[in-house]
Amino acid sequence: MKSDRVNALVRRLFLVAVVGVVVYTWVCYGIYTVVAGMDTMPAYPPGSYCIIEKGPGHVKVDSVIVLDLEAGGALLTRVERIEGDTIRVRHDNRASAFSWVEGSAHPLSSVRGLLLTALVPDAPLPARGSSRGK
Repeated sequence: MKSDRVNALVRRLFLVAVVGVVVYTWVCYGIYTVVAGMDTMPAYPPGSYCIIEKGPGHVKVDSVIVLDLEAGGALLTRVERIEGDTIRVRHDNRASAFSWVEGSAHPLSSVRGLLLTALVPDAPLPARGSSRGK
């Protein structure tokens, strides 16, 4: 009889722990997909699934981040400098279509997340406007 109560208690505590870990993971981490046409980081081609740590908490110089742009959308880029509450970014691809973002000051609060790792596809997605299979 007593072992049944202990087993039930252990199951309930385990369930609470699992729910807590799932909620913590959901709040602290996320997934960002590199969209077609983004050419800022050749190591992460379009179609890459990036696992990010949400928020600017651990951003350092040379970190790869997902930056929310004031014009809308997000960009995968690298931190060049941190100046108080602002950051300056640079892209690994110097001929990027997003070169207008480089060098300008962005608030640290616009960092969506820090890249932890990425799953890179075998073949990158085609650029916007191109037809597949031709």
